[in-house]
Amino acid sequence: MRVELALCFRTDAELKELYRHLFDKYIKFVPEWTTHNKKVSRWNEKKHYALLNTCDEDEMLSFGSDDGMFFFGVIQRGHPYRYIKIVQNSDCFLPTTPDISNVVDRDGFIAGYLYNEEYEFVQTTVYDSNYQDRVFSPEILASIKNTPSDMVFGNIKKFNTKFNPGRSVSMDYLSLQIGWKMWFGDAFFQLVPKEKIMSFPHAVHLEALSDKLLYTQLYDRIEEPYTPDAVFKQWKWREWLDYDRLEEKYA
Repeated sequence: MRVELALCFRTDAELKELYRHLFDKYIKFVPEWTTHNKKVSRWNEKKHYALLNTCDEDEMLSFGSDDGMFFFGVIQRGHPYRYIKIVQNSDCFLPTTPDISNVVDRDGFIAGYLYNEEYEFVQTTVYDSNYQDRVFSPEILASIKNTPSDMVFGNIKKFNTKFNPGRSVSMDYLSLQIGWKMWFGDAFFQLVPKEKIMSFPHAVHLEALSDKLLYTQLYDRIEEPYTPDAVFKQWKWREWLDYDRLEEKYA
């Protein structure tokens, strides 16, 4: 199983030490390639590792291999935001709740999500041709068996992903997602009131870590986001926070 951590910050957030901290603490694969401001090159540790010191000044930086990815980018929207993600196999990457809480407890934090990357990928991807070179469990593939779709370009299936509760959407201010575990900062409370989030009745755990930071675990197991209980909670979360309204207004 591949696990993904996605973090959203305002563009004015001071994050200079964060990129190196995340890379040093969590990245277990040896990068094979680097993309720096849209230019791709083979990994050069001496040259590219130093780029972690200048991420705040860059448009985009990523290190990747078949075993994972570390990505930073400024997502250019009407209201842009900084986006960080780490993707790795769960046998080497499943950060603890206190670790992530400490990472996001800073000015400029908007939202963070920890989730099963394979499930989120299938739930979000519109064209099945975009993941035919990957292998997914029968349970994850079954999570979209009832998603309305059309055949396009002859033999490619196009899904209407609005019927998928685990889909992600890039919009103004942040990437709007649903995770196994989620964190929300005071910048998010401008979109959804803090009191509204805290009153959600179906989470496994929901806690105000401070006046500016909320944490929730939505369902039981990151390995099983497709169970009826987990899917129920994803739909209820979308409904309670009115994700559809946010997508319509800001996507």
